[in-house]
Amino acid sequence: MDQIILRTLIRRVFRGVIWVVSRLYFACRFSQNRDILLCCNDPLMVKYLGAFWDLFRSDRRLKFHATFLPPSSFQQNDSDLEYMRSQLPALEVSEGWARARAWDLVVCADHCFGGTTRRSPAVYIGHGSPNKVLAGETTGYVCSDRAYDRKGRPLYARIFLERDEEKSLALASCHGSRDIFRVVGSMEHDDLLAQADRRDEFRLELGYKPRDVVVLILSTWGEHCLFHTMGDELLEEARKMRGEFKFILSAHPHEYRPKPAGQRVWGEYLRSQREFGFVVREPSESWISYLVASDIVLSDYTCLAQSAVLLEKPIILTPVPEELIWRGSVTWKIRQFAPILNDARELRQALTSAMNTYPMEKLHELAKSMNPHPGEAAVRIRKEIYDLLGIPGYVG
Repeated sequence: MDQIILRTLIRRVFRGVIWVVSRLYFACRFSQNRDILLCCNDPLMVKYLGAFWDLFRSDRRLKFHATFLPPSSFQQNDSDLEYMRSQLPALEVSEGWARARAWDLVVCADHCFGGTTRRSPAVYIGHGSPNKVLAGETTGYVCSDRAYDRKGRPLYARIFLERDEEKSLALASCHGSRDIFRVVGSMEHDDLLAQADRRDEFRLELGYKPRDVVVLILSTWGEHCLFHTMGDELLEEARKMRGEFKFILSAHPHEYRPKPAGQRVWGEYLRSQREFGFVVREPSESWISYLVASDIVLSDYTCLAQSAVLLEKPIILTPVPEELIWRGSVTWKIRQFAPILNDARELRQALTSAMNTYPMEKLHELAKSMNPHPGEAAVRIRKEIYDLLGIPGYVG
């Protein structure tokens, strides 16, 4: 026991020395060079961290590093690490070194570097539109207890949000500093809107005819997602309607992960449904072309349903515990008027109603509030980051 305590003490002293030395280096340097750490704990975060990095790759003053951390929701394997390293080819540093030294900026797409991010300025860029509440909590994940340290202090110098309404929701529930929230828009939504006019092209690529009615079944992951709650029944009904509707099946990448013996891997099962004429989106594929190509969306509480609002696609929802949805979020607002499919046997009726009697005026009003700063996300993000780094923006 004494040896364990001694090793822990030595490790803490060693890390403290490293941090002080790196801070002294920052204080004494005369250049505008900056060291930035990308924290990745999940293959899903690669897309968001990579898009962020792309905004600054041409600025040679910025040196990017990456650390790969254990995930909180599943068991990481070698293929996960291989994928993350291949997609984020920054200079890799170990978790120990990442936590020991000081950084000009730490960038997180998930709450994965808790406890020590306050030692260096950190920014939370998020991973999709904020809409969920963790079980047992009362506010959105983006500003949940995971955004604070054990003493209730914010882990971040900035938390990026998409909409002014989200900032208001966060301010109403936050504790500690109220100056950390910044509305920057959404690069994903900017990309989606830029490709919205390609509907005919995407439908042709997927093999659909102009008069086909395409239904995108779009799901999150876990016990409350639609495939877990009524997946078999939905697929059974959809098979009966292949002559009336065309179906695209889209599962969350986590639903492709191995499960304990005897449990279904839903992603793999969906692949087997291609024999019935269903189109299946692979987890490595962008969801944008499938959403643009669709006419109706059937979903649960995935944040991607909010993107369907932006395109004003009629949305049908499946039941989800109310306490898991951030009250006031776009997902919550959708559920105030969108039809709820409580019984898969009513799928045909729900789809027919969505085509003929959907409350499009309410959908239109919500869509208008979805992207208040269209096309500005990249510019807004760059401004916030250069302000944090204390150097002028790069013009190249």
